[in-house]
Amino acid sequence: MRGAITQLFFVNLLQLAFSVLAGPLVARLLGPEGRGDLALAMLWPNTLALAAPFGIDIWMGRAAARPGADLRRLGQQAVVLAGLMSMAPIGLGILLIPRLLPASQADLVPVAWLLLAHIPLWVLSLLFAVMAISCGDLRGHHISRLAQSSLYLLFVAVLWAVGLGQVPYVAGAFLAATVCTAVLGWLNWERTHASQVPSGSVPPEGVWAAVQGSAGFGCSTLVELTYAQLPMGLLSVFVAAEEIGFFAVSMTIASVQEAFGGAVTRVLFAQVAATSGAEDGQAAQRGELLATRLRCTTLVYVVLCLGMTAVLPPLIPWIFGEAFAPATWLAAGVIPAMTVKAIARNYNFMLKGDGVVAPGLWVNALGSVVLAGTALWWLPTLGLYGIVVAMLAGSTLQLVVLNRVAARHFRVSPGAMWGVRATEIEALAGVLRRYLPRAS
Repeated sequence: MRGAITQLFFVNLLQLAFSVLAGPLVARLLGPEGRGDLALAMLWPNTLALAAPFGIDIWMGRAAARPGADLRRLGQQAVVLAGLMSMAPIGLGILLIPRLLPASQADLVPVAWLLLAHIPLWVLSLLFAVMAISCGDLRGHHISRLAQSSLYLLFVAVLWAVGLGQVPYVAGAFLAATVCTAVLGWLNWERTHASQVPSGSVPPEGVWAAVQGSAGFGCSTLVELTYAQLPMGLLSVFVAAEEIGFFAVSMTIASVQEAFGGAVTRVLFAQVAATSGAEDGQAAQRGELLATRLRCTTLVYVVLCLGMTAVLPPLIPWIFGEAFAPATWLAAGVIPAMTVKAIARNYNFMLKGDGVVAPGLWVNALGSVVLAGTALWWLPTLGLYGIVVAMLAGSTLQLVVLNRVAARHFRVSPGAMWGVRATEIEALAGVLRRYLPRAS
């Protein structure tokens, strides 16, 4: 487990680095107004792309994790499902984008329509990445994760070199990177699993079973997206644009932990899915093993949170400029809130890996209500800090409830997933002593 998490951690760091390099380059290439136009053009295509899988990625990941799974056939199903699941979002985008974009930005409609073409390609890359990590094909996962951001950076650099600083060209670079990523993911999957006997055309009942099986996961995913987007939506109503910029910078700083958090989530999901359906005699042993791994990863989360809170916020004025200095104290509150949310997400994905969807759905819905209610109460008096209080309240509720649900499901006591053993602290200290430079 530790080796897989380490690999995924560094892959996520590389992806984050590519994105950090591409962001300023795009901004300098387009200028403030052009960068805003690009954000508007990409807003609804990206939103529809996030909703398009509707849980099919969870279903396919669980299918790929099963021992003896027909991976060649699952790859064929992924191609079919990526097209099917993208039809409705693309249709909605064609109809709604002209009405959702401001009338003053009508010239961006063709660019947004062009970007809708990336939805099935993005879904296909997502399916290959999830299936790859579920079946232990780390190379396939890394290709799907890194190709998009690295190729986008490359194409934008080419536009910079030749002086093509218009929104349609940058949008085209994003689409080209998505096309290449999908093709690379498909070629790697076919080459890696070519030894399996081809099963011919994908039977309709197989595809239909995947669509039916993903319905519960899809509803849960939509509720999670609502919870994730709620803070920004509330801020857009109650605070000025400048303050939203401070919050965005704080979220950027807090997202650094996602390099570790995303790795943990994927590995835990794959391990739970691979052992799903364990017999009664093995269930208790399985629960204790999962509880131990969750305790250890939670300890790392806490250490990362403390380190990031102490080190990163003071660097904000140096990285983003003195104009963003007010975000320093805000980031110190956002980082712990995002850490609690990340730990709660691990419980949710462990349950999803075992096919349990309902708790995550209603807990996220309840968390959204608590977040919104707390924000409406505190935003008028605390301003931006009110949203931090609301995020902490919603995420803490999710963590406490999901801890008890997961403990009951995996047949361990709730305290078994909370308490950290002295031996685990010593093991973490040993890892830190091994990898951190010694003081001279």
